[in-house]
Amino acid sequence: MTEYCFWLFCFEPISASPASKIFGFSEFLAAVALLAVIYTITDVRYKF
Repeated sequence: MTEYCFWLFCFEPISASPASKIFGFSEFLAAVALLAVIYTITDVRYKF
């Protein structure tokens, strides 16, 4: 694969293999649960 560099930043193309997924369904559920907890805690303090 070829690497593209601009000054100090280098970019490498992502491979098309399914093993390199970035954000799956389990991570999405964990993020939603974390946001629900954060919203619940801050709602008591700031009364949105």
